[in-house]
Amino acid sequence: MDITTIFKNYHTYIYNYALKLTCHPQDAQDITQETFVKAWEKLDELKDENAVAKWL
Repeated sequence: MDITTIFKNYHTYIYNYALKLTCHPQDAQDITQETFVKAWEKLDELKDENAVAKWL
């Protein structure tokens, strides 16, 4: 699975989760961006493509 597919499928999920935690849209956007940067850097560590949400 590539990072573009992961981003398309999980961007809203991660953003909404971050927004729920922070209650601040800008902070949620920052967390979402940081999450996907780290995911891109460590994509080779993804072992189970069925557990992407947990991995993120």
